Amino acid sequence: NREMIRLVLQRASTDELFEKAVEQGMVPLLQEGLRRIENGETTVEEVIRVAYTGSGADELQVIEPTAQASFVVPAVESEAPTPSFELPSVDTTAPAPSAEPALQLESSGPEMICPGEKVALKFALANSGTATLSDIEITAPNFDPQWRHLVAQLAPGQKEQFSAELTVPECEDTSFETDIVASAHFGTTPVEARSTLTFEVAQPALAIEKSGPLRAEVGEVIDYQFIIINTGNVPLTGVTVTDPLLGEGWSYTIGELPPGGMSNFSMESVVPEGLSGEVEMEATVTGHYGNIETFARDTFKTEVIENIRPEISMELTGPESARVGEMVTFRFAITNSGTVDLNGVKVTAPLFGKFWCNNIGTLGVGRTVKFSYSYTVPETAPSVIENKAVVIGFSGSNKVDYEAVHQVNVITGPEDL
Repeated sequence: NREMIRLVLQRASTDELFEKAVEQGMVPLLQEGLRRIENGETTVEEVIRVAYTGSGADELQVIEPTAQASFVVPAVESEAPTPSFELPSVDTTAPAPSAEPALQLESSGPEMICPGEKVALKFALANSGTATLSDIEITAPNFDPQWRHLVAQLAPGQKEQFSAELTVPECEDTSFETDIVASAHFGTTPVEARSTLTFEVAQPALAIEKSGPLRAEVGEVIDYQFIIINTGNVPLTGVTVTDPLLGEGWSYTIGELPPGGMSNFSMESVVPEGLSGEVEMEATVTGHYGNIETFARDTFKTEVIENIRPEISMELTGPESARVGEMVTFRFAITNSGTVDLNGVKVTAPLFGKFWCNNIGTLGVGRTVKFSYSYTVPETAPSVIENKAVVIGFSGSNKVDYEAVHQVNVITGPEDL
Protein backbone atom coordinates (compact mmCIF):
# COMPACT_ATOMS: atom_id res chain seq x y z
CA ASN A 1 0.00 0.00 0.00
CA ARG A 2 1.03 3.64 -0.16
CA GLU A 3 2.33 3.72 3.43
CA MET A 4 4.74 0.88 2.73
CA ILE A 5 5.79 2.48 -0.59
CA ARG A 6 6.50 5.74 1.25
CA LEU A 7 8.78 3.94 3.73
CA VAL A 8 10.59 2.14 0.91
CA LEU A 9 11.23 5.44 -0.88
CA GLN A 10 12.57 6.89 2.37
CA ARG A 11 14.98 3.95 2.59
CA ALA A 12 13.46 2.83 5.93
CA SER A 13 15.27 0.06 7.80
CA THR A 14 14.10 -3.55 7.73
CA ASP A 15 12.94 -3.26 11.36
CA GLU A 16 10.83 -0.19 10.56
CA LEU A 17 9.26 -1.93 7.56
CA PHE A 18 8.54 -5.05 9.65
CA GLU A 19 6.91 -3.08 12.50
CA LYS A 20 4.73 -1.10 10.10
CA ALA A 21 3.65 -4.26 8.29
CA VAL A 22 2.69 -5.96 11.56
CA GLU A 23 0.84 -2.84 12.65
CA GLN A 24 -1.19 -2.95 9.46
CA GLY A 25 -2.13 -6.60 9.84
CA MET A 26 0.75 -8.68 8.53
CA VAL A 27 1.13 -12.02 10.36
CA PRO A 28 4.76 -13.25 10.50
CA LEU A 29 5.36 -16.67 9.01
CA LEU A 30 6.57 -18.15 12.29
CA GLN A 31 3.55 -16.82 14.17
CA GLU A 32 1.23 -18.24 11.53
CA GLY A 33 2.95 -21.58 11.92
CA LEU A 34 2.47 -21.53 15.70
CA ARG A 35 -1.21 -20.78 15.23
CA ARG A 36 -1.59 -23.77 12.91
CA ILE A 37 0.26 -26.01 15.37
CA GLU A 38 -2.23 -25.01 18.05
CA ASN A 39 -5.13 -25.69 15.71
CA GLY A 40 -3.68 -29.11 14.79
CA GLU A 41 -3.17 -28.20 11.15
CA THR A 42 0.58 -28.87 11.05
CA THR A 43 3.55 -30.00 13.15
CA VAL A 44 6.43 -28.31 14.94
CA GLU A 45 8.95 -29.94 12.59
CA GLU A 46 7.12 -28.64 9.55
CA VAL A 47 7.00 -25.08 10.91
CA ILE A 48 10.73 -25.13 11.67
CA ARG A 49 11.48 -26.42 8.18
CA VAL A 50 9.41 -23.75 6.49
CA ALA A 51 10.28 -20.80 8.74
CA TYR A 52 14.03 -21.38 8.92
CA THR A 53 14.88 -22.98 5.57
CA GLY A 54 12.41 -21.13 3.41
CA SER A 55 11.13 -24.30 1.78
CA GLY A 56 7.58 -25.55 1.82
CA ALA A 57 6.00 -22.11 2.21
CA ASP A 58 3.09 -23.16 0.04
CA GLU A 59 2.17 -25.85 2.56
CA LEU A 60 1.52 -23.11 5.13
CA GLN A 61 -0.55 -21.29 2.54
CA VAL A 62 1.44 -18.09 2.69
CA ILE A 63 -0.40 -15.72 0.37
CA GLU A 64 1.79 -13.63 -1.83
CA PRO A 65 0.55 -10.09 -2.63
CA THR A 66 -1.08 -9.65 -6.06
CA ALA A 67 0.86 -6.51 -6.81
CA GLN A 68 4.42 -6.07 -5.72
CA ALA A 69 6.09 -2.73 -5.83
CA SER A 70 9.29 -2.67 -7.93
CA PHE A 71 11.67 0.13 -8.48
CA VAL A 72 14.96 0.90 -10.18
CA VAL A 73 17.61 2.74 -8.30
CA PRO A 74 19.38 5.03 -10.81
CA ALA A 75 23.10 5.64 -10.77
CA VAL A 76 24.06 8.18 -8.23
CA GLU A 77 25.66 11.27 -9.66
CA SER A 78 27.60 13.62 -7.49
CA GLU A 79 25.67 16.54 -8.88
CA ALA A 80 22.34 14.86 -8.16
CA PRO A 81 22.50 12.92 -4.89
CA THR A 82 18.70 12.49 -4.59
CA PRO A 83 17.55 9.30 -6.38
CA SER A 84 14.50 9.16 -8.60
CA PHE A 85 12.18 6.16 -8.80
CA GLU A 86 9.80 4.76 -11.32
CA LEU A 87 6.69 3.35 -9.50
CA PRO A 88 4.11 1.09 -11.04
CA SER A 89 0.46 1.98 -10.69
CA VAL A 90 -1.16 0.88 -7.41
CA ASP A 91 -4.73 -0.30 -7.05
CA THR A 92 -6.03 1.98 -4.31
CA THR A 93 -9.50 0.41 -4.33
CA ALA A 94 -8.29 -2.81 -2.65
CA PRO A 95 -8.79 -2.55 1.18
CA ALA A 96 -5.69 -2.79 3.36
CA PRO A 97 -5.66 -5.76 5.71
CA SER A 98 -7.04 -4.74 9.17
CA ALA A 99 -5.86 -5.95 12.60
CA GLU A 100 -8.48 -7.21 15.05
CA PRO A 101 -7.23 -6.98 18.65
CA ALA A 102 -9.08 -9.23 21.11
CA LEU A 103 -8.42 -10.67 24.56
CA GLN A 104 -9.96 -13.64 26.35
CA LEU A 105 -9.86 -14.29 30.14
CA GLU A 106 -10.95 -17.28 32.18
CA SER A 107 -10.70 -17.65 35.98
CA SER A 108 -11.59 -20.25 38.60
CA GLY A 109 -11.38 -20.72 42.37
CA PRO A 110 -12.86 -22.60 45.33
CA GLU A 111 -16.62 -22.88 45.77
CA MET A 112 -16.50 -21.45 49.29
CA ILE A 113 -14.43 -18.61 50.72
CA CYS A 114 -14.03 -17.14 54.19
CA PRO A 115 -13.48 -13.40 54.82
CA GLY A 116 -9.93 -12.54 55.79
CA GLU A 117 -8.29 -15.72 54.53
CA LYS A 118 -6.14 -16.17 51.40
CA VAL A 119 -7.48 -18.27 48.53
CA ALA A 120 -5.73 -19.58 45.41
CA LEU A 121 -7.29 -18.49 42.11
CA LYS A 122 -6.33 -19.78 38.64
CA PHE A 123 -6.28 -17.65 35.48
CA ALA A 124 -6.01 -18.37 31.75
CA LEU A 125 -5.30 -15.40 29.45
CA ALA A 126 -5.30 -15.67 25.64
CA ASN A 127 -4.80 -13.29 22.73
CA SER A 128 -7.79 -14.28 20.61
CA GLY A 129 -7.27 -11.54 17.99
CA THR A 130 -4.94 -10.98 15.04
CA ALA A 131 -2.75 -8.26 16.56
CA THR A 132 -0.02 -8.34 19.17
CA LEU A 133 -1.12 -6.87 22.52
CA SER A 134 1.11 -5.16 25.06
CA ASP A 135 1.02 -3.70 28.59
CA ILE A 136 -1.42 -6.37 29.81
CA GLU A 137 -2.67 -6.03 33.41
CA ILE A 138 -4.99 -8.36 35.32
CA THR A 139 -6.75 -6.99 38.43
CA ALA A 140 -9.52 -7.94 40.86
CA PRO A 141 -10.77 -4.53 42.06
CA ASN A 142 -13.71 -5.80 44.11
CA PHE A 143 -11.86 -8.79 45.58
CA ASP A 144 -8.31 -7.70 46.43
CA PRO A 145 -7.66 -4.11 45.25
CA GLN A 146 -3.93 -4.38 46.00
CA TRP A 147 -3.36 -7.37 43.71
CA ARG A 148 -2.33 -7.16 40.04
CA HIS A 149 -0.56 -9.36 37.53
CA LEU A 150 1.42 -7.91 34.59
CA VAL A 151 2.18 -9.45 31.18
CA ALA A 152 4.46 -7.51 28.85
CA GLN A 153 3.15 -8.83 25.52
CA LEU A 154 0.95 -11.48 23.96
CA ALA A 155 1.16 -12.38 20.27
CA PRO A 156 -1.96 -13.54 18.40
CA GLY A 157 -2.94 -17.02 19.60
CA GLN A 158 -0.54 -16.91 22.55
CA LYS A 159 -1.80 -18.02 25.97
CA GLU A 160 -0.59 -17.57 29.51
CA GLN A 161 -1.78 -19.50 32.54
CA PHE A 162 -0.95 -18.60 36.14
CA SER A 163 -2.29 -18.73 39.69
CA ALA A 164 -2.24 -16.26 42.57
CA GLU A 165 -3.25 -16.02 46.24
CA LEU A 166 -5.72 -13.23 46.98
CA THR A 167 -7.12 -12.00 50.30
CA VAL A 168 -10.87 -12.45 50.68
CA PRO A 169 -12.66 -9.18 51.59
CA GLU A 170 -15.16 -8.83 54.43
CA CYS A 171 -18.64 -9.93 53.38
CA GLU A 172 -21.86 -10.31 55.39
CA ASP A 173 -23.87 -12.01 52.62
CA THR A 174 -23.94 -15.75 52.03
CA SER A 175 -22.66 -15.31 48.43
CA PHE A 176 -20.08 -13.05 46.82
CA GLU A 177 -19.64 -12.16 43.13
CA THR A 178 -16.63 -10.36 41.69
CA ASP A 179 -15.16 -9.47 38.29
CA ILE A 180 -11.61 -10.24 37.22
CA VAL A 181 -10.47 -7.63 34.67
CA ALA A 182 -7.74 -7.93 32.03
CA SER A 183 -6.74 -4.77 30.13
CA ALA A 184 -4.22 -4.38 27.28
CA HIS A 185 -3.26 -2.09 24.40
CA PHE A 186 -2.85 -2.42 20.65
CA GLY A 187 -1.02 0.73 19.86
CA THR A 188 -3.27 3.41 21.31
CA THR A 189 -6.34 1.16 21.20
CA PRO A 190 -7.43 -0.23 24.62
CA VAL A 191 -8.59 -3.85 24.83
CA GLU A 192 -10.42 -5.40 27.81
CA ALA A 193 -11.73 -8.80 28.91
CA ARG A 194 -13.66 -9.81 32.04
CA SER A 195 -14.35 -13.00 33.93
CA THR A 196 -16.94 -13.31 36.72
CA LEU A 197 -16.40 -15.46 39.81
CA THR A 198 -19.19 -16.38 42.25
CA PHE A 199 -18.38 -17.79 45.70
CA GLU A 200 -20.37 -19.06 48.65
CA VAL A 201 -19.22 -17.23 51.78
CA ALA A 202 -18.40 -19.38 54.80
CA GLN A 203 -20.26 -18.24 57.91
CA PRO A 204 -19.24 -20.37 60.91
CA ALA A 205 -21.64 -19.89 63.85
CA LEU A 206 -22.73 -21.69 67.01
CA ALA A 207 -25.60 -21.42 69.52
CA ILE A 208 -25.80 -22.74 73.08
CA GLU A 209 -28.67 -23.02 75.56
CA LYS A 210 -28.20 -23.91 79.23
CA SER A 211 -31.06 -24.71 81.61
CA GLY A 212 -31.52 -25.93 85.17
CA PRO A 213 -33.49 -25.27 88.37
CA LEU A 214 -34.40 -21.67 89.17
CA ARG A 215 -33.57 -22.17 92.84
CA ALA A 216 -30.88 -24.30 94.46
CA GLU A 217 -29.47 -24.89 97.90
CA VAL A 218 -25.79 -24.81 98.81
CA GLY A 219 -24.53 -28.40 98.76
CA GLU A 220 -27.47 -29.61 96.66
CA VAL A 221 -26.79 -31.85 93.64
CA ILE A 222 -28.53 -30.32 90.63
CA ASP A 223 -28.76 -31.31 86.97
CA TYR A 224 -27.91 -28.86 84.16
CA GLN A 225 -28.94 -29.41 80.52
CA PHE A 226 -26.99 -28.11 77.50
CA ILE A 227 -28.09 -27.84 73.86
CA ILE A 228 -25.47 -27.00 71.20
CA ILE A 229 -26.41 -26.19 67.55
CA ASN A 230 -24.22 -25.42 64.52
CA THR A 231 -26.16 -22.46 63.10
CA GLY A 232 -23.60 -21.72 60.34
CA ASN A 233 -23.17 -23.07 56.80
CA VAL A 234 -19.86 -24.90 57.27
CA PRO A 235 -18.82 -27.95 59.32
CA LEU A 236 -17.06 -27.22 62.59
CA THR A 237 -14.36 -29.18 64.40
CA GLY A 238 -13.10 -29.16 67.95
CA VAL A 239 -16.48 -28.10 69.35
CA THR A 240 -16.05 -27.78 73.14
CA VAL A 241 -18.24 -26.54 76.02
CA THR A 242 -16.84 -24.89 79.17
CA ASP A 243 -18.63 -23.75 82.35
CA PRO A 244 -16.77 -22.37 85.40
CA LEU A 245 -19.62 -23.45 87.69
CA LEU A 246 -18.86 -27.08 86.89
CA GLY A 247 -15.27 -26.69 88.01
CA GLU A 248 -12.10 -24.89 87.03
CA GLY A 249 -10.72 -26.46 83.87
CA TRP A 250 -13.93 -28.44 83.23
CA SER A 251 -14.86 -28.97 79.58
CA TYR A 252 -17.06 -31.22 77.49
CA THR A 253 -15.85 -32.15 73.98
CA ILE A 254 -18.38 -32.66 71.20
CA GLY A 255 -15.84 -32.80 68.36
CA GLU A 256 -17.26 -32.38 64.85
CA LEU A 257 -20.62 -30.76 64.18
CA PRO A 258 -22.05 -30.42 60.62
CA PRO A 259 -24.16 -27.43 59.52
CA GLY A 260 -27.50 -27.66 61.34
CA GLY A 261 -26.15 -30.39 63.60
CA MET A 262 -27.22 -30.49 67.26
CA SER A 263 -25.75 -32.04 70.39
CA ASN A 264 -27.36 -32.16 73.84
CA PHE A 265 -26.12 -33.50 77.16
CA SER A 266 -26.63 -33.03 80.90
CA MET A 267 -24.21 -32.66 83.78
CA GLU A 268 -24.69 -32.99 87.56
CA SER A 269 -23.03 -30.48 89.85
CA VAL A 270 -23.00 -29.69 93.55
CA VAL A 271 -23.77 -26.06 94.39
CA PRO A 272 -20.52 -24.90 96.01
CA GLU A 273 -20.13 -23.09 99.33
CA GLY A 274 -19.89 -19.31 99.19
CA LEU A 275 -22.73 -18.74 96.73
CA SER A 276 -25.91 -16.97 97.79
CA GLY A 277 -28.66 -14.88 96.25
CA GLU A 278 -29.09 -14.59 92.47
CA VAL A 279 -26.13 -16.12 90.67
CA GLU A 280 -25.36 -15.82 86.94
CA MET A 281 -23.69 -18.86 85.43
CA GLU A 282 -22.24 -18.51 81.91
CA ALA A 283 -21.52 -21.46 79.62
CA THR A 284 -19.38 -21.05 76.49
CA VAL A 285 -19.10 -23.21 73.36
CA THR A 286 -16.24 -22.84 70.85
CA GLY A 287 -15.59 -24.42 67.46
CA HIS A 288 -13.23 -24.10 64.49
CA TYR A 289 -13.54 -23.82 60.72
CA GLY A 290 -9.98 -24.05 59.46
CA ASN A 291 -8.04 -21.32 61.28
CA ILE A 292 -11.20 -19.42 62.19
CA GLU A 293 -12.65 -19.78 65.70
CA THR A 294 -16.29 -19.11 66.48
CA PHE A 295 -18.02 -19.13 69.87
CA ALA A 296 -21.34 -18.52 71.63
CA ARG A 297 -22.37 -17.96 75.25
CA ASP A 298 -25.52 -18.41 77.31
CA THR A 299 -26.14 -17.03 80.80
CA PHE A 300 -28.37 -18.92 83.22
CA LYS A 301 -29.63 -17.30 86.43
CA THR A 302 -30.55 -19.19 89.58
CA GLU A 303 -31.21 -18.24 93.19
CA VAL A 304 -28.84 -19.91 95.60
CA ILE A 305 -29.91 -20.15 99.24
CA GLU A 306 -27.90 -21.51 102.09
CA ASN A 307 -30.67 -23.86 103.23
CA ILE A 308 -33.95 -24.82 101.57
CA ARG A 309 -36.49 -25.31 104.36
CA PRO A 310 -40.19 -25.50 103.50
CA GLU A 311 -42.22 -24.81 106.67
CA ILE A 312 -45.69 -23.58 107.62
CA SER A 313 -47.38 -22.63 110.91
CA MET A 314 -50.89 -21.79 112.05
CA GLU A 315 -52.38 -19.97 115.02
CA LEU A 316 -56.01 -20.81 115.95
CA THR A 317 -57.90 -18.74 118.55
CA GLY A 318 -61.48 -18.46 119.81
CA PRO A 319 -63.60 -18.00 123.01
CA GLU A 320 -62.92 -20.17 126.05
CA SER A 321 -66.63 -20.92 126.64
CA ALA A 322 -70.01 -20.62 124.95
CA ARG A 323 -73.67 -21.52 125.53
CA VAL A 324 -75.70 -23.89 123.44
CA GLY A 325 -77.10 -21.99 120.46
CA GLU A 326 -74.49 -19.27 120.76
CA MET A 327 -72.45 -18.28 117.67
CA VAL A 328 -68.70 -18.28 118.27
CA THR A 329 -65.95 -17.03 116.01
CA PHE A 330 -62.66 -18.85 115.42
CA ARG A 331 -59.70 -16.88 114.04
CA PHE A 332 -56.89 -18.36 111.91
CA ALA A 333 -53.40 -16.97 111.09
CA ILE A 334 -51.39 -18.99 108.52
CA THR A 335 -47.68 -18.13 108.15
CA ASN A 336 -44.98 -19.36 105.73
CA SER A 337 -42.15 -19.75 108.23
CA GLY A 338 -39.78 -21.51 105.82
CA THR A 339 -37.24 -20.34 103.23
CA VAL A 340 -39.16 -21.18 100.06
CA ASP A 341 -42.55 -20.25 98.64
CA LEU A 342 -45.37 -22.72 99.21
CA ASN A 343 -48.12 -23.71 96.79
CA GLY A 344 -51.47 -25.43 97.25
CA VAL A 345 -51.90 -24.06 100.76
CA LYS A 346 -55.31 -24.94 102.31
CA VAL A 347 -56.95 -25.28 105.74
CA THR A 348 -59.40 -28.00 106.82
CA ALA A 349 -61.44 -28.25 110.07
CA PRO A 350 -63.81 -31.22 110.53
CA LEU A 351 -65.78 -29.26 113.18
CA PHE A 352 -67.10 -27.04 110.38
CA GLY A 353 -68.11 -29.93 108.15
CA LYS A 354 -66.65 -33.03 106.53
CA PHE A 355 -65.91 -31.22 103.26
CA TRP A 356 -65.18 -27.76 104.63
CA CYS A 357 -61.94 -26.27 103.26
CA ASN A 358 -60.43 -22.83 102.86
CA ASN A 359 -58.01 -22.65 99.86
CA ILE A 360 -55.26 -20.06 100.23
CA GLY A 361 -53.14 -21.07 97.20
CA THR A 362 -49.60 -19.65 97.07
CA LEU A 363 -47.99 -18.31 100.21
CA GLY A 364 -44.69 -16.45 99.88
CA VAL A 365 -41.79 -16.69 102.29
CA GLY A 366 -42.64 -14.83 105.54
CA ARG A 367 -46.18 -14.02 104.45
CA THR A 368 -49.19 -14.44 106.80
CA VAL A 369 -52.82 -14.90 105.79
CA LYS A 370 -55.60 -14.31 108.37
CA PHE A 371 -59.29 -15.21 108.25
CA SER A 372 -62.14 -16.08 110.62
CA TYR A 373 -65.07 -18.50 110.64
CA SER A 374 -68.27 -18.44 112.76
CA TYR A 375 -69.79 -21.57 114.32
CA THR A 376 -73.08 -22.08 116.20
CA VAL A 377 -72.90 -24.37 119.25
CA PRO A 378 -75.49 -27.14 118.69
CA GLU A 379 -77.79 -28.58 121.41
CA THR A 380 -76.04 -31.93 121.02
CA ALA A 381 -72.65 -30.42 121.65
CA PRO A 382 -70.44 -32.17 124.21
CA SER A 383 -69.26 -30.37 127.29
CA VAL A 384 -66.05 -29.45 125.51
CA ILE A 385 -65.92 -28.60 121.81
CA GLU A 386 -62.55 -29.37 120.22
CA ASN A 387 -61.77 -27.51 116.99
CA LYS A 388 -58.84 -29.35 115.38
CA ALA A 389 -57.64 -27.60 112.18
CA VAL A 390 -54.88 -28.65 109.75
CA VAL A 391 -53.03 -26.53 107.17
CA ILE A 392 -50.93 -28.07 104.37
CA GLY A 393 -48.67 -26.69 101.62
CA PHE A 394 -46.20 -27.88 98.97
CA SER A 395 -42.69 -26.94 97.86
CA GLY A 396 -42.21 -28.91 94.67
CA SER A 397 -42.95 -32.48 95.68
CA ASN A 398 -42.28 -31.77 99.35
CA LYS A 399 -45.40 -31.52 101.54
CA VAL A 400 -45.52 -29.62 104.81
CA ASP A 401 -48.38 -29.41 107.32
CA TYR A 402 -49.29 -27.98 110.70
CA GLU A 403 -52.06 -28.84 113.18
CA ALA A 404 -53.69 -26.46 115.67
CA VAL A 405 -56.36 -27.17 118.29
CA HIS A 406 -58.68 -24.85 120.24
CA GLN A 407 -61.17 -26.04 122.90
CA VAL A 408 -64.43 -24.33 123.94
CA ASN A 409 -66.28 -25.22 127.13
CA VAL A 410 -70.05 -25.57 126.52
CA ILE A 411 -72.40 -23.99 129.14
CA THR A 412 -75.63 -25.95 129.45
CA GLY A 413 -77.37 -24.39 132.58
CA PRO A 414 -77.17 -21.77 135.34
CA GLU A 415 -75.11 -24.10 137.47
CA ASP A 416 -72.31 -23.83 134.94
CA LEU A 417 -72.08 -20.10 135.31
